[in-house]
Amino acid sequence: SSGINAEYGENMDARVLCGRLGNCEEVELAVRDVEEEKDTCAKCKEEFQDIVDTLNEYPSIKTFVKTIISTVVCYLPIENCDALIDGVVDQAFAELDQGAESLCAALNLC
Repeated sequence: SSGINAEYGENMDARVLCGRLGNCEEVELAVRDVEEEKDTCAKCKEEFQDIVDTLNEYPSIKTFVKTIISTVVCYLPIENCDALIDGVVDQAFAELDQGAESLCAALNLC
């Protein structure tokens, strides 16, 4: 008879099951956390995908970003500033090129 009860519990919604056990507060928090995590992951993927799509559609944005950052940062007396900016910006764009799913996973949002 314990197999039947276990199977019955496995097929039951978490909120219903916790209500029967009388311990709903903790389960509701856990269910809410999972739902919020899914929402956060989906939102992350959506936002990064928009950026990736825009960069793919307008590749000249990469050059524009490098130029703006170099103009602002290299005003300071930094040795090899342009090369440094190129490397950092190229690395950032390379990470974006990995795609939204990879980025969100790397940020621990999925």
